Amino acid sequence: MDRSSLLGLTHGRRAGAAARERAAEIAERLALPQIAADDPREGLHLRSDDSGLSLVWRRAGGLESALRVDLAGAAARRAGAGRGLPLVARALGLDRGVRVVVDATGGLGRDTATLAACGARVTVLERHPALAALLADGLRRLAEVAPELAAAITLVPTDAIPWLTRCAPADRPDAVLIDPMFPARRGSALPKLEMQVFRLLLGPGDAEDARALLAAARAACTRRAVVKRPAREGALVDGAVATLRGERARFDVYLPAAPVAGSGA
Repeated sequence: MDRSSLLGLTHGRRAGAAARERAAEIAERLALPQIAADDPREGLHLRSDDSGLSLVWRRAGGLESALRVDLAGAAARRAGAGRGLPLVARALGLDRGVRVVVDATGGLGRDTATLAACGARVTVLERHPALAALLADGLRRLAEVAPELAAAITLVPTDAIPWLTRCAPADRPDAVLIDPMFPARRGSALPKLEMQVFRLLLGPGDAEDARALLAAARAACTRRAVVKRPAREGALVDGAVATLRGERARFDVYLPAAPVAGSGA
């Protein structure tokens, strides 16, 4: 299936006036076609209703799944996880004074919300306009319930490599997180729903693009660049100075390409 065959925007039948207005604004901003809510075609589309914006995947037989950004939920899970810093925060150095972070592969924003809840100021980058729209909607809803937390997050809908490359010296982040997507290994089990949808939307991922992103992250950061990987996957590139391992994910830590005087890993 061509992943762009159905990527428009609908609003649910029960959506109120605010949701319908939001749907119209999103459709115009992203140049998306308006699709009837009962359109039977299979594929991906965005849906706006009173609960927010969702990315919906329609499959054969009327099967439908939806993804949405829940920054408030991710932050709440962090708050209920105890006093210790989560693995991603320790990998980025929040326990060593890191406070300014770039999440270069925003996705659904879970790491972004976790890092902000741990006290970081986070700039989240997302190059795909549909995912950026989901993040913007999640940030809007977060601001309604936790304005101080929302103020710690800045969304930039852009390709991370040129953004990091153009980063002015005064704006360089302490640390950069990247979570690249790769093609499924031959013979591996079907990935979870979220990854299936991402591959339909973005394609299978490219290792060379991921290595270029890491190079840009190392050139832009002042203290460390961190690559998030599945726990059993190998390193993206050699040269990591540390690896933090969890049950499902590992974090490989790299120093800046050009070390900055007075900064430590």
